[in-house]
Amino acid sequence: MSTESVDTIRAVIVSHVQEKHSPHIILLGGSRALGEPHETSDWDLYLIGDYQKRTSAAENFRGQHLDISLVPLKELGEGPPPVVAHVEHRPPRLHVDQ
Repeated sequence: MSTESVDTIRAVIVSHVQEKHSPHIILLGGSRALGEPHETSDWDLYLIGDYQKRTSAAENFRGQHLDISLVPLKELGEGPPPVVAHVEHRPPRLHVDQ
């Protein structure tokens, strides 16, 4: 994927996690959310959806390391869960289910 644009890579990753995990919201964290990725940056993804419990998963997808946290929608309650709070002031959303 190194010759593909970041937008193309992002779109392929969003499509992949949508198909595999069916999230309602995909949030991006870490250096990529801060706009400061480096050559070896992974993709810190927080998937908010109809999950029974909070779990983590890591995978390599098309040459990109995905560090995925599945966050149950019910944890949102009145405000964002702590795992999302550190990125809420940044532009972290990749996709929102409509």
